[in-house]
Amino acid sequence: MQLNLFPGGATRHLHGTPLLFQSAVHGTMHFVGGENSALRAWSIAADGTSTYLAGSNEIASPQSPRPPGGMPGWSITLAANNGADGIIVAMVPYQDSNMMLSFGRFLVYDAQNFATNPDGSKRLQVIWDSENWGPEHAFRHPKFNRPIVWNGRIYRPTYDGRIDVYGLTS
Repeated sequence: MQLNLFPGGATRHLHGTPLLFQSAVHGTMHFVGGENSALRAWSIAADGTSTYLAGSNEIASPQSPRPPGGMPGWSITLAANNGADGIIVAMVPYQDSNMMLSFGRFLVYDAQNFATNPDGSKRLQVIWDSENWGPEHAFRHPKFNRPIVWNGRIYRPTYDGRIDVYGLTS
């Protein structure tokens, strides 16, 4: 028996806090994203059993120069409207934030409406991606920090000496 197994040649440790969401569509949901992995969504039945629902196409530390991959994985938070709808706000490093200051990617996902992949599996849908909005959204990934959603705004900490604030314009 081999105990130290690295699926896909990369570590999959979980450094971030998982999220729970009471969805009007899927019931109790659980979200988790480990290092070198996709963000994943599961439903949790009343008896405690879990069913895999969907995963993201995006992964943490995709450019990590040091196998077996990078750290720390996903930093996620949730904003919801009494289960009627919800978003997952996420940050991931491009490289290994344990060994260097890495640039990060900032993503927002629909928490309960999934897309379908060509193979029939479900995919978390990206609502907003910092990669699509130019260099003004570049930031150094703040290892072990989480974005915060409060009063209609998203607060994203950085290692650049600032906190970026996102929200709808009035």
